[in-house]
Amino acid sequence: MRSLKGAVFAATAVAALSLAACGPLGSGTAKGSGPAGAPSAAAGGHGTVVQAVQALDLVRADTGKVHSATGEITMRVGTTMSATAKGDIDWSRGLEGQLTMNVTGGKAAQAIRGATGQSTVVARYLPGAYYANMGQKAAGLLGGKHWIRYGYADLARITGQSGTAIQDAFQSDNPVRSVDLALASGDLRQVGTETVRGVPATHYRGTVDVMALARQDHPHLSASDLAGVRAMLRKKGVTSERVDLWVTADHLPVKVVTHARTKKGDLDTTVYYSHFGVAVHVQAPPASDCVNFTDLAGSTPTKA
Repeated sequence: MRSLKGAVFAATAVAALSLAACGPLGSGTAKGSGPAGAPSAAAGGHGTVVQAVQALDLVRADTGKVHSATGEITMRVGTTMSATAKGDIDWSRGLEGQLTMNVTGGKAAQAIRGATGQSTVVARYLPGAYYANMGQKAAGLLGGKHWIRYGYADLARITGQSGTAIQDAFQSDNPVRSVDLALASGDLRQVGTETVRGVPATHYRGTVDVMALARQDHPHLSASDLAGVRAMLRKKGVTSERVDLWVTADHLPVKVVTHARTKKGDLDTTVYYSHFGVAVHVQAPPASDCVNFTDLAGSTPTKA
Protein backbone atom coordinates (compact mmCIF):
# COMPACT_ATOMS: atom_id res chain seq x y z
CA MET A 1 0.00 0.00 0.00
CA ARG A 2 2.86 2.33 0.83
CA SER A 3 4.34 1.90 -2.64
CA LEU A 4 0.92 2.38 -4.21
CA LYS A 5 0.48 5.65 -2.32
CA GLY A 6 3.88 6.65 -3.64
CA ALA A 7 2.66 5.97 -7.15
CA VAL A 8 -0.46 8.07 -6.48
CA PHE A 9 1.69 10.95 -5.27
CA ALA A 10 3.97 10.57 -8.30
CA ALA A 11 0.93 10.55 -10.60
CA THR A 12 -0.26 13.76 -8.96
CA ALA A 13 3.15 15.33 -9.53
CA VAL A 14 3.11 14.32 -13.20
CA ALA A 15 -0.33 15.85 -13.72
CA ALA A 16 0.71 19.06 -11.98
CA LEU A 17 3.82 19.22 -14.15
CA SER A 18 1.75 18.79 -17.28
CA LEU A 19 -0.59 21.55 -16.15
CA ALA A 20 2.39 23.82 -15.47
CA ALA A 21 3.22 23.59 -19.17
CA CYS A 22 -0.20 25.15 -19.84
CA GLY A 23 0.87 28.28 -17.99
CA PRO A 24 -0.44 29.94 -14.81
CA LEU A 25 -3.52 31.41 -16.41
CA GLY A 26 -5.47 28.18 -16.42
CA SER A 27 -7.53 29.17 -19.45
CA GLY A 28 -6.70 30.20 -22.97
CA THR A 29 -7.84 33.12 -25.02
CA ALA A 30 -11.34 32.80 -26.40
CA LYS A 31 -11.45 30.95 -29.68
CA GLY A 32 -12.90 32.96 -32.50
CA SER A 33 -12.47 36.28 -30.70
CA GLY A 34 -10.03 39.00 -31.54
CA PRO A 35 -6.78 39.12 -29.54
CA ALA A 36 -7.55 40.51 -26.12
CA GLY A 37 -5.90 43.85 -25.49
CA ALA A 38 -4.81 44.51 -29.06
CA PRO A 39 -7.27 47.35 -29.76
CA SER A 40 -6.33 49.22 -26.59
CA ALA A 41 -2.62 48.84 -27.40
CA ALA A 42 -3.09 50.24 -30.86
CA ALA A 43 -5.25 53.04 -29.55
CA GLY A 44 -2.19 54.63 -27.97
CA GLY A 45 -0.99 55.61 -31.44
CA HIS A 46 2.60 54.62 -30.71
CA GLY A 47 4.13 53.50 -34.01
CA THR A 48 6.15 50.59 -32.66
CA VAL A 49 3.15 49.22 -30.76
CA VAL A 50 0.90 49.43 -33.81
CA GLN A 51 3.52 47.72 -35.98
CA ALA A 52 4.01 44.96 -33.40
CA VAL A 53 0.26 44.34 -33.18
CA GLN A 54 -0.07 44.24 -36.95
CA ALA A 55 2.88 41.84 -37.26
CA LEU A 56 1.54 39.46 -34.60
CA ASP A 57 -1.93 39.54 -36.14
CA LEU A 58 -0.30 37.97 -39.23
CA VAL A 59 1.51 35.44 -37.04
CA ARG A 60 -1.75 34.52 -35.32
CA ALA A 61 -3.53 33.97 -38.64
CA ASP A 62 -0.75 31.90 -40.23
CA THR A 63 -0.08 29.83 -37.10
CA GLY A 64 -3.78 29.01 -36.91
CA LYS A 65 -3.64 27.57 -40.43
CA VAL A 66 -0.83 25.03 -39.94
CA HIS A 67 -2.44 23.27 -36.91
CA SER A 68 0.58 21.18 -35.85
CA ALA A 69 4.26 21.30 -34.94
CA THR A 70 7.07 19.65 -33.01
CA GLY A 71 7.64 21.22 -29.61
CA GLU A 72 10.70 21.11 -27.33
CA ILE A 73 9.86 22.37 -23.86
CA THR A 74 11.85 23.28 -20.78
CA MET A 75 9.90 24.21 -17.67
CA ARG A 76 10.60 25.00 -14.03
CA VAL A 77 8.36 25.88 -11.07
CA GLY A 78 10.64 27.24 -8.35
CA THR A 79 12.21 24.32 -6.49
CA THR A 80 9.02 22.24 -6.81
CA MET A 81 9.68 20.73 -10.21
CA SER A 82 11.61 21.04 -13.44
CA ALA A 83 11.42 19.05 -16.65
CA THR A 84 12.11 18.87 -20.35
CA ALA A 85 9.72 17.47 -22.95
CA LYS A 86 9.58 16.84 -26.67
CA GLY A 87 6.92 15.64 -29.08
CA ASP A 88 4.42 16.48 -31.79
CA ILE A 89 1.16 18.30 -31.09
CA ASP A 90 -1.90 19.16 -33.16
CA TRP A 91 -4.28 21.96 -32.11
CA SER A 92 -6.90 21.75 -34.86
CA ARG A 93 -9.50 20.04 -32.61
CA GLY A 94 -8.19 20.94 -29.19
CA LEU A 95 -4.80 19.73 -28.02
CA GLU A 96 -3.79 16.29 -29.33
CA GLY A 97 -0.36 14.74 -29.29
CA GLN A 98 2.27 12.96 -27.28
CA LEU A 99 5.21 14.30 -25.31
CA THR A 100 8.05 12.40 -23.69
CA MET A 101 8.89 14.17 -20.44
CA ASN A 102 12.12 13.92 -18.49
CA VAL A 103 11.58 15.16 -14.95
CA THR A 104 14.93 16.61 -13.97
CA GLY A 105 14.54 18.08 -10.51
CA GLY A 106 12.45 19.17 -7.55
CA LYS A 107 9.94 17.30 -5.42
CA ALA A 108 8.24 15.93 -8.52
CA ALA A 109 11.44 14.19 -9.66
CA GLN A 110 11.91 12.65 -6.21
CA ALA A 111 8.34 11.38 -6.14
CA ILE A 112 8.46 9.92 -9.64
CA ARG A 113 11.85 8.26 -9.23
CA GLY A 114 10.85 6.87 -5.86
CA ALA A 115 7.69 5.26 -7.23
CA THR A 116 8.86 4.24 -10.70
CA GLY A 117 12.65 4.00 -10.59
CA GLN A 118 12.88 6.35 -13.57
CA SER A 119 12.44 10.02 -14.45
CA THR A 120 10.84 9.63 -17.88
CA VAL A 121 7.08 9.93 -18.39
CA VAL A 122 5.13 9.58 -21.63
CA ALA A 123 2.23 12.07 -21.67
CA ARG A 124 -0.58 11.69 -24.19
CA TYR A 125 -3.08 14.50 -24.80
CA LEU A 126 -6.55 14.06 -26.30
CA PRO A 127 -9.58 16.38 -26.25
CA GLY A 128 -11.39 14.07 -23.83
CA ALA A 129 -8.65 13.29 -21.33
CA TYR A 130 -4.94 13.30 -20.49
CA TYR A 131 -2.94 10.06 -20.06
CA ALA A 132 0.41 9.35 -18.39
CA ASN A 133 2.64 6.27 -18.64
CA MET A 134 5.29 6.11 -15.91
CA GLY A 135 6.90 2.82 -16.92
CA GLN A 136 6.98 -0.85 -16.07
CA LYS A 137 7.67 -0.54 -12.34
CA ALA A 138 4.66 1.70 -11.87
CA ALA A 139 2.57 -0.78 -13.86
CA GLY A 140 3.48 -3.40 -11.28
CA LEU A 141 1.77 -1.22 -8.66
CA LEU A 142 -1.25 -0.59 -10.87
CA GLY A 143 -2.42 -4.14 -11.52
CA GLY A 144 -0.29 -4.45 -14.65
CA LYS A 145 -1.84 -1.37 -16.28
CA HIS A 146 0.60 1.11 -17.80
CA TRP A 147 -1.50 4.23 -18.31
CA ILE A 148 -3.18 6.55 -15.82
CA ARG A 149 -6.19 8.36 -17.26
CA TYR A 150 -7.06 11.82 -15.97
CA GLY A 151 -10.49 13.18 -16.79
CA TYR A 152 -10.79 16.94 -16.49
CA ALA A 153 -12.78 16.59 -13.28
CA ASP A 154 -9.89 14.52 -11.86
CA LEU A 155 -7.41 17.25 -12.72
CA ALA A 156 -9.74 19.77 -11.12
CA ARG A 157 -9.28 17.91 -7.83
CA ILE A 158 -5.55 18.56 -8.06
CA THR A 159 -5.74 22.25 -8.91
CA GLY A 160 -8.94 23.42 -7.26
CA GLN A 161 -10.28 24.72 -10.58
CA SER A 162 -13.41 23.59 -12.39
CA GLY A 163 -13.29 20.74 -14.87
CA THR A 164 -14.33 23.17 -17.63
CA ALA A 165 -11.42 25.48 -16.84
CA ILE A 166 -8.97 22.57 -16.88
CA GLN A 167 -10.33 21.32 -20.19
CA ASP A 168 -10.01 24.79 -21.67
CA ALA A 169 -6.45 25.10 -20.39
CA PHE A 170 -5.38 21.93 -22.18
CA GLN A 171 -7.32 22.56 -25.38
CA SER A 172 -6.00 26.12 -25.65
CA ASP A 173 -2.34 25.21 -25.01
CA ASN A 174 -0.77 25.84 -28.43
CA PRO A 175 1.32 28.43 -30.32
CA VAL A 176 -1.76 30.49 -31.18
CA ARG A 177 -2.40 31.02 -27.47
CA SER A 178 1.17 32.28 -27.06
CA VAL A 179 0.57 34.87 -29.78
CA ASP A 180 -2.74 35.83 -28.14
CA LEU A 181 -0.95 36.34 -24.82
CA ALA A 182 1.58 38.66 -26.45
CA LEU A 183 -1.20 40.60 -28.16
CA ALA A 184 -3.05 40.87 -24.85
CA SER A 185 -0.21 42.76 -23.21
CA GLY A 186 -0.43 46.47 -22.62
CA ASP A 187 3.23 47.08 -23.43
CA LEU A 188 3.80 44.95 -26.54
CA ARG A 189 6.96 45.94 -28.37
CA GLN A 190 9.54 44.68 -30.84
CA VAL A 191 12.83 43.97 -29.08
CA GLY A 192 15.01 43.28 -32.10
CA THR A 193 16.13 40.69 -34.65
CA GLU A 194 17.93 37.55 -33.49
CA THR A 195 18.86 34.08 -34.74
CA VAL A 196 17.03 31.14 -33.18
CA ARG A 197 18.66 27.79 -33.93
CA GLY A 198 20.04 29.13 -37.18
CA VAL A 199 16.80 30.82 -38.27
CA PRO A 200 16.49 34.65 -38.40
CA ALA A 201 13.58 35.77 -36.18
CA THR A 202 12.01 38.95 -34.86
CA HIS A 203 11.73 39.16 -31.07
CA TYR A 204 8.58 40.61 -29.45
CA ARG A 205 7.88 41.09 -25.74
CA GLY A 206 4.86 42.00 -23.63
CA THR A 207 3.57 41.71 -20.07
CA VAL A 208 0.04 40.41 -19.50
CA ASP A 209 -2.17 41.36 -16.57
CA VAL A 210 -3.26 37.81 -15.83
CA MET A 211 -6.27 38.80 -13.75
CA ALA A 212 -7.56 41.09 -16.47
CA LEU A 213 -7.11 38.38 -19.09
CA ALA A 214 -9.03 35.88 -16.95
CA ARG A 215 -11.96 38.30 -16.80
CA GLN A 216 -12.45 38.45 -20.56
CA ASP A 217 -15.62 37.05 -22.08
CA HIS A 218 -14.93 33.38 -22.76
CA PRO A 219 -17.28 31.07 -24.65
CA HIS A 220 -16.34 27.97 -22.66
CA LEU A 221 -16.28 29.24 -19.08
CA SER A 222 -19.24 30.26 -16.96
CA ALA A 223 -19.12 33.19 -14.53
CA SER A 224 -18.50 30.75 -11.67
CA ASP A 225 -15.68 29.08 -13.63
CA LEU A 226 -14.02 32.46 -14.20
CA ALA A 227 -14.44 33.29 -10.53
CA GLY A 228 -12.68 30.02 -9.72
CA VAL A 229 -9.80 30.90 -12.03
CA ARG A 230 -9.42 34.31 -10.40
CA ALA A 231 -9.46 32.74 -6.93
CA MET A 232 -6.84 30.19 -8.00
CA LEU A 233 -4.60 32.95 -9.37
CA ARG A 234 -4.89 34.96 -6.16
CA LYS A 235 -4.09 31.86 -4.12
CA LYS A 236 -0.99 31.14 -6.17
CA GLY A 237 0.08 34.77 -6.05
CA VAL A 238 0.10 35.17 -9.85
CA THR A 239 -0.51 38.73 -11.03
CA SER A 240 1.24 39.00 -14.40
CA GLU A 241 2.96 36.92 -17.06
CA ARG A 242 5.78 38.10 -19.29
CA VAL A 243 5.80 36.71 -22.82
CA ASP A 244 8.76 36.72 -25.22
CA LEU A 245 8.02 35.56 -28.76
CA TRP A 246 10.36 34.98 -31.70
CA VAL A 247 8.76 34.73 -35.16
CA THR A 248 10.17 34.00 -38.61
CA ALA A 249 9.68 35.80 -41.91
CA ASP A 250 7.00 33.16 -42.62
CA HIS A 251 4.98 34.51 -39.66
CA LEU A 252 5.49 31.39 -37.53
CA PRO A 253 6.67 31.35 -33.89
CA VAL A 254 9.94 29.44 -33.41
CA LYS A 255 10.50 30.23 -29.73
CA VAL A 256 8.24 31.27 -26.86
CA VAL A 257 9.40 32.11 -23.34
CA THR A 258 6.94 32.87 -20.52
CA HIS A 259 7.68 33.94 -16.97
CA ALA A 260 5.39 34.41 -13.98
CA ARG A 261 5.88 34.62 -10.24
CA THR A 262 3.88 32.36 -7.95
CA LYS A 263 3.94 31.57 -4.25
CA LYS A 264 5.82 28.38 -5.10
CA GLY A 265 8.49 30.28 -6.99
CA ASP A 266 9.07 31.53 -10.49
CA LEU A 267 7.26 29.66 -13.26
CA ASP A 268 9.43 29.65 -16.38
CA THR A 269 8.65 27.88 -19.64
CA THR A 270 10.62 27.87 -22.89
CA VAL A 271 9.24 26.24 -26.04
CA TYR A 272 10.98 25.79 -29.39
CA TYR A 273 8.69 25.01 -32.34
CA SER A 274 9.72 23.32 -35.58
CA HIS A 275 8.34 21.04 -38.32
CA PHE A 276 5.10 22.99 -38.69
CA GLY A 277 2.43 20.91 -40.42
CA VAL A 278 3.81 17.58 -39.15
CA ALA A 279 1.29 14.72 -39.22
CA VAL A 280 0.13 13.83 -35.70
CA HIS A 281 -1.51 10.47 -35.06
CA VAL A 282 -2.43 9.77 -31.45
CA GLN A 283 -5.09 7.56 -29.91
CA ALA A 284 -6.26 6.85 -26.40
CA PRO A 285 -4.52 3.82 -24.87
CA PRO A 286 -6.65 0.67 -24.68
CA ALA A 287 -9.11 0.85 -21.80
CA SER A 288 -7.79 -2.51 -20.60
CA ASP A 289 -4.37 -0.92 -20.08
CA CYS A 290 -5.66 2.18 -18.22
CA VAL A 291 -6.50 2.92 -14.62
CA ASN A 292 -8.54 5.99 -13.75
CA PHE A 293 -6.80 8.45 -11.48
CA THR A 294 -9.78 8.52 -9.10
CA ASP A 295 -9.56 4.75 -8.65
CA LEU A 296 -5.97 4.75 -7.40
CA ALA A 297 -6.15 3.42 -3.84
CA GLY A 298 -9.37 5.41 -3.33
CA SER A 299 -7.04 8.23 -2.37
CA THR A 300 -7.60 11.99 -2.59
CA PRO A 301 -4.26 13.58 -3.45
CA THR A 302 -3.00 16.83 -2.07
CA LYS A 303 -3.73 19.77 -4.33
CA ALA A 304 -0.72 21.01 -6.23
